[in-house]
Amino acid sequence: MLPWMLALACLAAPPAAPVAENPACPGCGSAVSEKSPTVVVKGKAYRACCKHCAAMIAKDPDKYFEKDGTPKNAKGGKQPAKP
Repeated sequence: MLPWMLALACLAAPPAAPVAENPACPGCGSAVSEKSPTVVVKGKAYRACCKHCAAMIAKDPDKYFEKDGTPKNAKGGKQPAKP
């Protein structure tokens, strides 16, 4: 019975990756597309406009997101300054 259960466990589909749905880069506010780099922050995926912004977001997510996970620039607030 155990080998059968192990075989089924190996065949089970892996958990789905989170899907990014943000229209603007949390780093600089530029438009994003389906081909944009994706960054996962606290289990939620976000698209960044470029690799540079993706790296900045991954390095310091609290600078770019509210405590509830909403990008700070999504609420019409000021953009965090780029280093």
